[in-house]
Amino acid sequence: MTNSDETNNRFHEVFYAHLATTPKADKLVALGEFNARVWTDRAACEGLLGPYCLGSCDDNDLLLLQTCAKLRLLLSNTLFHLRAREKATWMYPR
Repeated sequence: MTNSDETNNRFHEVFYAHLATTPKADKLVALGEFNARVWTDRAACEGLLGPYCLGSCDDNDLLLLQTCAKLRLLLSNTLFHLRAREKATWMYPR
């Protein structure tokens, strides 16, 4: 495991801990740049994603999806049909 992987894992542990301690009566909205893409594997992401996703998935993406799955969160930007440039803050050059 590289230092970057350790940093990513630690971030998601702390992120999960903060979200998990939010009172259930509150509305939870987590905003930020998570450096993650979500993909279209419907079976793996049942209940987390809407019909509009981006590309493929890597380890960082899986960490975000696992956090969302544990807390039963929905990734709302996947619910709406947006142009590619509006779905993400940055995309790899093609």
